[in-house]
Amino acid sequence: MAERLKAKLAGTRRPREVLEAILTESIPTDERSRTFHLAYTSYAVLAITDKALAAHPFLAAPDAMEAFVAGRLAQARDDGGEPRRVRPVEIPWK
Repeated sequence: MAERLKAKLAGTRRPREVLEAILTESIPTDERSRTFHLAYTSYAVLAITDKALAAHPFLAAPDAMEAFVAGRLAQARDDGGEPRRVRPVEIPWK
């Protein structure tokens, strides 16, 4: 997924375009992305119940992506590309 996303983001500058590319790549739309999505989701669910697995840095990438997306949302809002009501915030349960 990272390689395909990097290719889509090449030359993309506007926050909205970056967000569209990320969200489009995140949705499982073909066999390859469906397989990745199922494996990743299965691993995440297993990590919830397996303490040894949960100790691995599995959540570093999703947390980094969350922070990146929140930053792009804030940038788009501040640049006038999104309504002022857009307020990227921390998820309360984290």
